[in-house]
Amino acid sequence: GGGGGRGGGGEPQWARDGRSIYYLQGGSIYTLAIGGGGGDTSAPASTGAAAGRGGGRGGRGAPSPKAATTTTTTGAGPRRIDFSVRMVIDIAAERKQVFEEAWRVMKNRYYDPKMHGTNWAAAKDKYEALLGNIADSEELDNVVIEMIGEINSSHTGMSGGGRLPGEENAVERIQTRYPGFDMAPDTSGYYKVSYIYRKGPADHDYVKLAAGDYILAVNGKELKTSENYWKLFNILPEKKFEFVVNSKPTMAGSWTIDLQPLTSAAQSDLEYSRWVDERAEMVKKLSGGDIGYLHIKAMDAPSLAKFERDLLDNQDKKALIIDERFNGGGQIADYIVENLKRPQTNFFSTRYGDAFSTPQNQIFGPKAMIINEYAGSGGDAMSWLFRQRGVGQLIGKRTWGGLVGIFGFPPLIDGGMVTAPNLAFWSLKGEWDVENHGVAPDIEVEFDPAAVRAGHDPQLEKAVEVLLADLKQHPLPVYKKPPFPNYHREEPATTGGGK
Repeated sequence: GGGGGRGGGGEPQWARDGRSIYYLQGGSIYTLAIGGGGGDTSAPASTGAAAGRGGGRGGRGAPSPKAATTTTTTGAGPRRIDFSVRMVIDIAAERKQVFEEAWRVMKNRYYDPKMHGTNWAAAKDKYEALLGNIADSEELDNVVIEMIGEINSSHTGMSGGGRLPGEENAVERIQTRYPGFDMAPDTSGYYKVSYIYRKGPADHDYVKLAAGDYILAVNGKELKTSENYWKLFNILPEKKFEFVVNSKPTMAGSWTIDLQPLTSAAQSDLEYSRWVDERAEMVKKLSGGDIGYLHIKAMDAPSLAKFERDLLDNQDKKALIIDERFNGGGQIADYIVENLKRPQTNFFSTRYGDAFSTPQNQIFGPKAMIINEYAGSGGDAMSWLFRQRGVGQLIGKRTWGGLVGIFGFPPLIDGGMVTAPNLAFWSLKGEWDVENHGVAPDIEVEFDPAAVRAGHDPQLEKAVEVLLADLKQHPLPVYKKPPFPNYHREEPATTGGGK
């Protein structure tokens, strides 16, 4: 449970004597004296209240017992209560309950009360008959997901469940970690460093490692190309990587470096940054520096902040490519598209330096957006709005076609979650434009694997071609700063002799 009992407590209950309250937080029970002072010292050391689940969806066969235990935190303010609970879970009954709860969530919260024409009661009967033959929680998820699939809607699914609060962290698990560089096999029989990720753990002046160096050993074990090096990257949490490195494929003269391992999420972020940097460099070379490039990863606040920074970085460009391939969605599409659509209104000049235009942080030349079949939800919305507002052409492949939305739902009895879209998109024409359709490109371009392996990006290259042709056909206007006005008035000439 959470330490100290602060923040987010739920289900408060008065003590029998009215001098304190009990509440739940993070799977633990806390007591708090009313009227100041420390916790209710008269509270029992043990309580029959449930700490959480016992058997879980992961169990098989007959009901099985499982214990849940927390420790006590003493001192002023809230006090955590010591308790131990043993529960016996009827796995079959629990699975039936989970199934029924999932069915009810969809029935009562899905945005279309007619369930897209699905006979929802008949669907329950059809799939409930399978519950007696499932073996584990994954099969239960599959049955529920198959049932939900009858509705034919995006943003639906079921996941989680079957663990006590904190149980997932109770045991140290070996996990695959990443060193912040890539390796390639060499004819010497050793791996060579092929790429060092920018801003990764190996990208520091104090780390003696360069592309072309040989990795001779990992954590005390020699590494040859005849072995799969990933098995040596499976380490316990909090452990570091120790690499034996040399500029030649021999132990003589080698040295050792220690690196903090990366999680898969952190490695994914570095790979994403590399991919974006490579696209930007391709656009720069293909356009002679005239066209800017930015990628929008999702429709969330960090992506919006990055979009604004990227616009600023491209201020000297005549045109702009907005790449939204693989966009994961969110709720900022309208902000981005309206920003891109803003017209130029005027200039400001200072005593020194070039004039700057208003709106600031904007590119007023032609724009194109690259889309693909992995851009969805808010990514669908952005491409739809990009076309609706007439910002520019869409290039690539039709988007995913999942433009509905979901809000939070309470967990199921076993802690799992089922999602029921309760937000649907339709246009001013009274049409369901995007869900199950997607947004088609103006210019369709396949992301050809053979071309990609050869170092090309066909969709990106087409976007550059389109914008260069637009700039050639419609050159950007040239604005000339007028001379500063002269407000000085000549005084009339006078003759001498006056007083």
